[in-house]
Amino acid sequence: MSYECWEIAKRIRNFIGVKRKRAIGEFVSTLGISGFGDDAAIIDVQGDHYLLLATDGIWNRLMRNPWWAGYASVIVNVNDIAAMGGSVIAMVNVVSAGDSETRKEIARGMREAC
Repeated sequence: MSYECWEIAKRIRNFIGVKRKRAIGEFVSTLGISGFGDDAAIIDVQGDHYLLLATDGIWNRLMRNPWWAGYASVIVNVNDIAAMGGSVIAMVNVVSAGDSETRKEIARGMREAC
């Protein structure tokens, strides 16, 4: 592999957006969960029927643009369900924002993503 490829790989591994997710493995092992997926959890509800559950924390850097944060909060989870071959049937979002205008922009982004 060329020096450029190694340098690109190093930059990706050290990118804050990637590094911030490393704690997930430690957290999951502390819970005693033996396996988990990056895209969605698989919940066996009845024999060969399954639900996929996706969740994601929105990175505070996205909050510089609340509309985009709301939009991304829908798209990343829809994408994760689709990546595992599922269909989206419902969505739950928890929003924590200090002022009304920010909450409205988050909701507007979410609505447009839906």
